Amino acid sequence: MTAAIAHVLGTPELFLSITAYENGTWRDFIALRPLRQVNFQARLSPLAPDCRDFWLSYERTDFVPTLRRVDTEFLTPWYRGYGLSRVLRYINTHGYAGFFTLLIDAVHAGRLPVLQFLHHTYGRGCDVDHLVDLAACSGHVDVLAFLHAHGFGGCTTSAMDGAAALGHLAVVRFLHENRTEGCSVQALDFAAQNGHLEVVKFLKTHRDEGGTPGAIDFAAQNGHFGVADYLSQFSKDKPSRLWMRFYWVRPGESLWRHQLVLLVLAVAVVSTFVVVIVLSPWQVDAILLPLVALVVIYLCVRFLQR
Repeated sequence: MTAAIAHVLGTPELFLSITAYENGTWRDFIALRPLRQVNFQARLSPLAPDCRDFWLSYERTDFVPTLRRVDTEFLTPWYRGYGLSRVLRYINTHGYAGFFTLLIDAVHAGRLPVLQFLHHTYGRGCDVDHLVDLAACSGHVDVLAFLHAHGFGGCTTSAMDGAAALGHLAVVRFLHENRTEGCSVQALDFAAQNGHLEVVKFLKTHRDEGGTPGAIDFAAQNGHFGVADYLSQFSKDKPSRLWMRFYWVRPGESLWRHQLVLLVLAVAVVSTFVVVIVLSPWQVDAILLPLVALVVIYLCVRFLQR
C-alpha cells in the first residue's frame, strides 16, 4: 500500500492533478498575481463606442500605459523564464480573463509566437473586437499580417488612422494594399501633426481621403515645417517658411520669448520708418539708424527662419 502511494505521489502528472485541488497559487504564477487586478476586457470593449475613434481612445486613455506596464514588469520576465510552457496552465487557472490578458498583450507587444499558439489552441475564440486595430496602432506588421491571413475581424478605419498618427509607415502600406476599411481624414491630420513626413507623402500619393485644411496648421504649430512645406504644395494658400516661423511657436520655445522676438521685430520696423520720415536725409543719423534697423530686422528674420 505504501509503495502504491509512493508511486502515485512520485508520478508528476498524477501529483499535479492532486495538488490542483489545493488552495493557493502555482509557483509559476506568483509573479503574475497583480494581473488579477487588471481587466483588459472591460477596458477594451467600451473603449470606443464610435469605432473610427478607437485609436484616439487608445492613445488618450490609460489603456496603453497599463498594457505597457503589464508587459514590461510582469509578462516579459515571465515569458523569458518559462516561454510558452506555462501558457495553458495559466489560462486553465485564470479562465477567460487570463486568456484575454495574454491575447491582448501578444498583439500589442508583437509576441507572434504567443499569438500563433493561442490561435492554434483556441481558434476563433481569439477573434475579439478591435484586435486588428490594436495590432495596427502598435506597429507590428508581422502580427497584423497573421491576423489578416487568418480572417480576424476587429478592423476599422482606426487601424490606418492610428498607424499613420504614430508613424508606422509599413503598417499603413500593408493596410492600403490588403484591407478595404481605408482611413479617415484623421490619418493625414495627425500624421502631419506628429511630423511623419513619409506617412503624409504616402497618404497624399496613394489615398483619396485627404485631410482637413488645418493639417498645415497642425504641422507648423509643432515645428514640422518640412511637412507644412510639403502640404502647402497642395493648398491654394501657400504660406512661406518665414510666415510659418513668424506665426507659430516652435516646440520647446516659451510663448513669452516668441512674443518678445516678434515685438523686437515690430519695433525695428517702426523705428526704420520713423527715422526716415523724421530725420533729415543729409544728417548722419538719418543714414546710420536705418541701416542699424535693417540689420536688426535681418537678424530677426534669420532667427525666425531657423
